[in-house]
Amino acid sequence: MSQSSKKVVLLLVEGDSEETLLFKRLQRLFLQHDIRFRVEYGDMLYKDSNQRKSSKSIIGERVKDFLKTYKLKERDLLCVLHLVDIDGIFLSNNRIIVNPEISQQTVYERERILVKSEKQRERIQARNKKRSLRMRELCRTSTILPTKIHYQMYFFSGHLEHVLFDELNPQQDEKIRMIEDFMDELDRPIEQYLLLFMDLLDLEEKEYREVYDLTWCKIIENESEIARFTNVPLLFTFIDLELKKSSS
Repeated sequence: MSQSSKKVVLLLVEGDSEETLLFKRLQRLFLQHDIRFRVEYGDMLYKDSNQRKSSKSIIGERVKDFLKTYKLKERDLLCVLHLVDIDGIFLSNNRIIVNPEISQQTVYERERILVKSEKQRERIQARNKKRSLRMRELCRTSTILPTKIHYQMYFFSGHLEHVLFDELNPQQDEKIRMIEDFMDELDRPIEQYLLLFMDLLDLEEKEYREVYDLTWCKIIENESEIARFTNVPLLFTFIDLELKKSSS
């Protein structure tokens, strides 16, 4: 990639839903960048193959794999943006309740997670402990790889469909259709709509980093409910800030 070419903004996401929701808008807003999505089809922070790896090394490996696949160099990246689903991982353990009558292994509710068995309860507790530790680390991480590529992590709580539709247990085969229909009917830019779920006061008086830190503090400290909350609008702000830095 030549110096005059577009820099790549790489978004690491858990599923196709995030790309469906954000790609066209990002592409339209940031024509001077090359917007790319890498879909993980799951949570890379809790895959069995990654259990012994550090959080930053997991992210670094994904980025290196992306660069190798597309024959790019680290210098071709403007930044790496990581989108995660919270999935109730910060709820206190006493809100994970065994209920053998539920129809699936895990059912999410606003103030608790229902599980079908004690074994599943132990699995969810272990998952929550591991993922919450990793997210606490990564939300404080600002660069990855030796070249110090700028990195930020953003979240949907409990996940994208919860924020958009107030649906904590969506049907997997309906997700993309629901998001496409939603986008067709949306009467404002998606980042403006998502601001409704930032739920913080006096945002216009605060700098980007302060707001970013506040959103993570709010989601981490809330152990009693899975609120409809996201900080994904800040993703747009961050790219804009990076653009200004690169052009100065």
